[in-house]
Amino acid sequence: ANYYGKRYYVLIVPSIMITTAISVLAVIWPYDGEAEVAGRVLISLLGAAATVTTATLALCRYQSKMDVFYNSSEQVDGMVSALSFLVKYRMGDKVSRTELQQVIAGIEDKLGEVR
Repeated sequence: ANYYGKRYYVLIVPSIMITTAISVLAVIWPYDGEAEVAGRVLISLLGAAATVTTATLALCRYQSKMDVFYNSSEQVDGMVSALSFLVKYRMGDKVSRTELQQVIAGIEDKLGEVR
């Protein structure tokens, strides 16, 4: 999840900054003489960069991959906690080998679903 999160934020932060710069430049740029052409070219280039960045984000789907991996890691953590609780804090009788194998088999099945 961290891998995809870093990639996502590396692209989303510049995208936000570029689109903000476009808005600000469109308002404050002096549109008289030669400055008008330079302003239009600069804003167009920034718009193209923002479009490429947004398209890359949509194509790579880093945010959805980040969410999937995060949710999967949460599920695995929950399964590990359940197994740990079963082994360490079982009231009464100790956990039988068969029962432990059943729990582990259930966890393996859930891991297969996560993948």
